Amino acid sequence: MSNEFTMTIEAPDFAKLARKLDALLESLRLLEEPDEVLDVHQASKLLKIGVNEVRGLARAGRLPAAKIGRGWRFSRRDLLKWMREQAQANLFQAKEERPGMEPRA
Repeated sequence: MSNEFTMTIEAPDFAKLARKLDALLESLRLLEEPDEVLDVHQASKLLKIGVNEVRGLARAGRLPAAKIGRGWRFSRRDLLKWMREQAQANLFQAKEERPGMEPRA
C-alpha cells in the first residue's frame, strides 16, 4: 500500500485551497497557545500600548474583551489572534496602496 497522494488543482482553486489551509494551520496554532485571562494592565503590556488605549479599543468593540464588573478582561489567545489579524490587514492595505511593492518591515 502506497502512502503517496497526488491531486491536480487548477490555479484559482489552488489559491483558495492555500487560504483554507492557512486558516486551518492558524486554528491549530491557537489550540497550542496557552490561554490566560488578562486584566487591562496585562493586556497593555502584551500589546505594548497604553492602558487608556486598551480601554478605548475595548470600549469601542475593536479589541476582543469582556466587561466584568467595572473592569475589562481579555483572553491572551484572542489578543494574539487579533494582533495577527491586524498585521495581515495592514499588509493587505499596503499592497493595495502600493501595487507591486512589498511593504517595509
